[in-house]
Amino acid sequence: MSKNKEANTNCLKSKRCPKCKSVGPFKVEGHALFVLHDDGTEDGGGNIEFNGDSYAECAECGHHGIWEQFDRSEMEDLPNGTLILYKGHRYFMSRGLEGRIVTGEDGNWQFIKDLNWKKYKVLHQPKK
Repeated sequence: MSKNKEANTNCLKSKRCPKCKSVGPFKVEGHALFVLHDDGTEDGGGNIEFNGDSYAECAECGHHGIWEQFDRSEMEDLPNGTLILYKGHRYFMSRGLEGRIVTGEDGNWQFIKDLNWKKYKVLHQPKK
């Protein structure tokens, strides 16, 4: 199976492998309620439930962790050195020891994965 590089729009929207950047498919541990007989289960076991703490694995590279670690922001794709504007404040994109970060004009920084920025404007991107 080839690596899916298209953006997902349904169940896997905003999901990506943190290692190989594949956008799926993923193996996710879930729980379901089903009818069990001596000779097996009935088909259609109902909804499968999982959450951010569920075990997850990339089908492409085998990277594994918990499902919330597969969340991604489009901001994470911006190169280091990008200057963005959000709610009237400028932020500088860089990479920290544990992931992508933004540093504000006041010198404080945050992990991008901890932010829920819907509308931001790119003011400057470094040339490749």
